[in-house]
Amino acid sequence: MIATSTFIPLLWIPVLISCLGLLLVLRDRWRILGAVVLIAAMTVCAWPMLPGPERSDAPIAVGSTLSVLSLNLQYGRADIDELSSLLTEDVDVLALQEYTPAFEEELASAGVLEQFPHQAGTAAEGAAGSALLSRTPIELSAQAEGTVFENLIATTTVEGTDWHIGVIHTAPPQVGADAWAGDAAAVRELAEPYLEENLLLVGDFNAIEQPHDAGDDRQRRPARSGRPATG
Repeated sequence: MIATSTFIPLLWIPVLISCLGLLLVLRDRWRILGAVVLIAAMTVCAWPMLPGPERSDAPIAVGSTLSVLSLNLQYGRADIDELSSLLTEDVDVLALQEYTPAFEEELASAGVLEQFPHQAGTAAEGAAGSALLSRTPIELSAQAEGTVFENLIATTTVEGTDWHIGVIHTAPPQVGADAWAGDAAAVRELAEPYLEENLLLVGDFNAIEQPHDAGDDRQRRPARSGRPATG
């Protein structure tokens, strides 16, 4: 059921075909009714895909800041030159998902590992590997247990402030509802001990966007003492 729901954005295609077929079958004034049904159906299908309200991409930071560049490497097939071009001097930590040994070698050849010499996490074949590469010394603090891909939290100090940074890659719904829900619960448990500290979770959450309430600032608030991750 969860996997099937991913095709909801394409529901307008069979609806359009059905309504057009209805127009061909109907005669005289009934065609007007069919046209009304077609317009109403397309409006309903298009409404969820309309752009939502604008949100600030750069909330104002309070206190010290942390900049994290996060990227899903798609089985290690990311363009190393494009990644290198994104690594400006203000990037403190690089969070990588689907981090493979082959891509680790590309990072070394491109000199990225010299810029970010400290690492937490591991490279692995396929999509399993996750890692945090940091300019400052970084120490593994916790790892999620039983998740499909690697999820971890590491600690580093930037400009005198201790940060707990999590690289997250939870299971997609296509692998099954139990794994999808289980990974989400595991990440929640992973982050819980650090919720009252400087914590930033970035990565590929394989999640859906929650409805946004303009009167609720919980979804707009930046990470404690920092600016949002760049990804």
